[in-house]
Amino acid sequence: MSSAGSKPALVASSSAASKRQAVDSPGGHVDQRGRTQSNDEDDDEGNDTQPVSTRAWLSPILPSRNARTYPTDVRELKPAPGQQRQAGDWPDPVDPVYPRHTTTKEILTEIHESIFGNRTIRSTFSGLQVATMRGMGKTTYGANIITHLLKALEHPAADLGFSEKRRSLLTNLLTHRTQTVFIDFNGRGDGLASADDFGTYVWLAKRLAARGLLDLPIHKCRDQLSRLTYLLVSEVIRELWRRLRERQQIPDDEHALLIIHIDEYQLAHRFLAEQTNAEAATGTLASVLSEILNYNFDSKKNTVVVLWTGCSTAGLTQLPLNVHRMKLVHLEPLPLSSALDLLEKKWESEEPPIQLHEQWRNNREFRQFVHDVGGSPKLLSSLPSHPQLALAPNEYTIVTVLDHFAKRLATVPLNLLGDEQDASALVDLVLTQRPVVPSTLVGQFTVEQLAYHGMLTLAPTAHGMVVVGCPIHYMHALLNRNFATTRASALRLFRLPFNDAGDGDIFETAALLSLTAQLRLLGKSGSSPDVASLLHINFLNSQPTPDFRGFIHLNALRAFSQSASYVPIIEGTQILSNSNSTFEFFTRRVQGRSPWSLKQEDFGSMASCVDTPASRIPVVQTAKNTYGVNMWVLLPAEHNLYAQTKPLLVLFQLKHHQAVSQNDTFSNLQGTIETTLEKVTAGVTDPQTGETVCEVLIVVMVTGTASTRPNEATRLAADREWAKALATFNKEPDPRVIVLMDEDVRRVVPFMWSRFPDTGDWVVPN
Repeated sequence: MSSAGSKPALVASSSAASKRQAVDSPGGHVDQRGRTQSNDEDDDEGNDTQPVSTRAWLSPILPSRNARTYPTDVRELKPAPGQQRQAGDWPDPVDPVYPRHTTTKEILTEIHESIFGNRTIRSTFSGLQVATMRGMGKTTYGANIITHLLKALEHPAADLGFSEKRRSLLTNLLTHRTQTVFIDFNGRGDGLASADDFGTYVWLAKRLAARGLLDLPIHKCRDQLSRLTYLLVSEVIRELWRRLRERQQIPDDEHALLIIHIDEYQLAHRFLAEQTNAEAATGTLASVLSEILNYNFDSKKNTVVVLWTGCSTAGLTQLPLNVHRMKLVHLEPLPLSSALDLLEKKWESEEPPIQLHEQWRNNREFRQFVHDVGGSPKLLSSLPSHPQLALAPNEYTIVTVLDHFAKRLATVPLNLLGDEQDASALVDLVLTQRPVVPSTLVGQFTVEQLAYHGMLTLAPTAHGMVVVGCPIHYMHALLNRNFATTRASALRLFRLPFNDAGDGDIFETAALLSLTAQLRLLGKSGSSPDVASLLHINFLNSQPTPDFRGFIHLNALRAFSQSASYVPIIEGTQILSNSNSTFEFFTRRVQGRSPWSLKQEDFGSMASCVDTPASRIPVVQTAKNTYGVNMWVLLPAEHNLYAQTKPLLVLFQLKHHQAVSQNDTFSNLQGTIETTLEKVTAGVTDPQTGETVCEVLIVVMVTGTASTRPNEATRLAADREWAKALATFNKEPDPRVIVLMDEDVRRVVPFMWSRFPDTGDWVVPN
C-alpha cells in the first residue's frame, strides 16, 4: 500500500501474518501459561532438596511466584475482576437520544443488506462513513447506534423498505445478539504512536482486543498486550464472535452481529500520512476496512459492520474496485423539534434551573434563531439560559433573549478565510448547494479541511461528492468581517437574529445571488452550460424527469458560453415602467450598485454586451416596480462551428405565493408575461435588418402550488396543468416561456428553504 519512498514501518509484512505466537526470552521460551522455563530439563523451582546456596545464586534469574505474567493467547484476555469503566475513556452517556431518522434508515438499509444479501460478493458489505464538521454529534451518534437502529425499527416495515419478518428479525438481532466495539483515535486513549507495530495491522488488532475483550483503551493495557506480538485482526474478531455467542447463548443457526465504531479516524490518517504520505495513509485505512469486512465471507451467520465517524473523508470515498466500497452517510442536523427539546432539557439542568415557557416553542423568531444554529448539538449547547425564557415572550423580551444568544454562540477561527473573494466563494457553495468534491478549494483550504476545523457541514451525494453547508452565525460573522457595510441587501440574508421588517424583496435578493452563484459554479464544472443545467431541470428521453412540476418547451433548451466573471448588481432604473413602455435595448446603460456593498458598477450599454461580450457579465435585479421583470441576465452566444448562434437574454419574473389558481390574478400575470415578451422582443430587433440581435426567454418562478390536496400525484398534475396554461398564448404554448413551480424553484434557490424553518411560508411578507 505504500508508495515509493514510504517508510518500511508501515508496510504490511505477508510473512508476519503467517507466524504464530512465539516470544523469545533470555532464559528459554514462553509456554502457554506464560511462565519462563530454563533450557535445563533438570531445573525445578519446587525442589526443596536443592542446596540453599544454589537457590540463592539462581534467584535473580528465576521468576518470582508473585511476578506478573501477560497473556500470550487472545483467549486469555479478560477484564480484571470488578473492573469499572472510567469517565473519559468512553463517550458520555446521553438521555434522551435524539433521533436522526434519515441517517439511521440509511445505515439500517446497509446492515440489512450485509445480513440478508449475497454474502459471496464484495459489494454486499460496505464501510459506513459519517464525515462532517465538528460538533454535529458524530461520536454520540455512533456510541448510541443500537438505540438509534431500534428506534428506526419501530417504524412500519413498509417505511423501511423490507418485509415485516425481516424487521422482526433485525429487532431481535440488535436487542439480543449484537456487540459494539468503540475505538477512538482522538482523546480517549487509542491514538497511534511511534511505539505501535504497523506490520500486518497489529496496531488495529490490539485496539480491537483492548476495547472489545478487555473493555479498556489501548493506553491502559499496552503491557497486557505486549506478548501478543503477532496478533491478527482475524483472531480478535473470531474471539469477539465466540464470546458474544457464548455470553448470549446464541445457537449456531442464528445471526450474530458485531459493529465496530472507529471514531476520529482522520487523526489516524494524519499520523500515517506523516510517516509516509497521504495516498499511502488512505491505502492503509482502505486495506484495514477490507481486512475487517473480508471476515464476513467466512461465515453465513456472523456479520461485522464498520462505522467510521470523523471530520474528513480521508480519501476513502474514492477507493479502487478491488476493495470494499465506502458508503458516505449524511448525518442530518438535529431537526427543529429535537433542538428545542435539547435546549429545554439543558436549561432545566442549569443553576438556577429555567423551565421554558410553552409559548417560546411556538414563537416564530425564537424558532428561527434555533433553526439558524444549524442543528449542531455543540452550538445548541453553547446557548445559555435567560430568566425571561421562563415567562411568556413579548416584543421586548424576544429581542433581549435573542441578542443574549447571539453574543454567546460558539465561534470558529474565521481567519481560515482571508478576504472577500474567499467569503464569496463560500457563499456560492452555500447558496447553490451544488455537489462538489471534498477537495474543492475555498481560499487556501479545502471544504474538507474547513469541516475538520468545525466551520462547514458536508452532506454526501453521489460519486463521492458533498453539498456544503455552514451555520448562519458563522456566515454572519464571516461576511460582516469581509464586507465594508452591513447595510447591503445581501447581508440581510445572513442576519442573526433575523428580522424580516422591511425585507419584502428578500426572495429577489436570494434569487439574484443564487443565480449568480449557479452561473459561477457552472463555469467551474467543465461542462457546456445550457438553460436546463442553470435551472436544475433534468431530462430523460427528451422529456423532463418526473419530478419536474412546471413547464418547459424543448425549443427553450438553449446553450450559451461561459464568462470569466459574473457580477450581481441592483439597477436604479426600470427596464419597463408599464405596459406601454418601450424597451431601449441599444441605448440603455447597465448601471447599478453591488448587493454586497454600496459600490456603483457601470457595464456600458446592453448592446455592447452583444457586440463584444465582456469578461464581466452583469446579473441584474431590476429597480422596484419594474413592469414584468424582476431579474435579467444577457448570456454570451454558444461557440458553435456549424451553426450561427445568438446571445441569450433571460428575463425572470418572481412570484412568492403559497397557492395559485386560474383567477383574475392568473389572467393578469399571463397578460404581463405576453406583453413583456412583446416589448422586449421589439427592443432587441435591429431596425436596419429587422432581425433580433439576441434570443429572449422569460422564466416565471412561482414558489407555491396550484393545489392544496394532500395527494402528491394530484398536486403534481395540478402544477403542470397550471404552468402549461400560463405559458399558452393563442391556444399554443410559447417556447420562450419557462415556468417553475414549488420544488422546481427550490432547486434554483435552495438557500431560502434551508435558511427558514417555516418552508410553507417564509418569514417574508407576501
